[in-house]
Amino acid sequence: MRNKRETDISSYMGKTPEQQPEITYKRSESGAKRFFKGLGKLLLTVFSVLAVAGIVTAISLALYIIALASEPTGIDLKAKSMNQTSRIFIKDSDTGEFTETRKLYSTENRIWVDNQNIPDYMKEAQVAIEDKRFYEHNGVDWQRTLSAVAMLATGSDSYGGSTITQQLIKNITDDNEGKYQP
Repeated sequence: MRNKRETDISSYMGKTPEQQPEITYKRSESGAKRFFKGLGKLLLTVFSVLAVAGIVTAISLALYIIALASEPTGIDLKAKSMNQTSRIFIKDSDTGEFTETRKLYSTENRIWVDNQNIPDYMKEAQVAIEDKRFYEHNGVDWQRTLSAVAMLATGSDSYGGSTITQQLIKNITDDNEGKYQP
């Protein structure tokens, strides 16, 4: 038994034009068209892979941040002791009042001042010097951080990217691991 192909000439022999099967011609695509078709498929595949990878990465990062944010910190700001100046008082035997006779400190002379006793201009000056966008960000100043990374990469590291909030956390936890030492 012989395989019959579309172009088998024996099917056309002895038939009238109405009886002959219709002949269709397939146009072959040009090389440029095939190239761009293949390039389009490749780009679509690469874009799809990158989109799926981006979605998976974003979901993983979001879950990590949510899990990290829900963990208790164990930090008690009121329990944090600072090296403050010690003051010695002696009771005056005549008046019965205590008078300060001496201040003791080792390397720093610190005296606790309540927040309401600090002038507003002093608070604003500290914020302006340390973190001018303090009231605009939520603890991380991405603009300053990226700028500090760029400065570090170019070799002119004139400032860091930490905020007042980050400095507070570092001072409370005594965490100096991430400090860059050139």
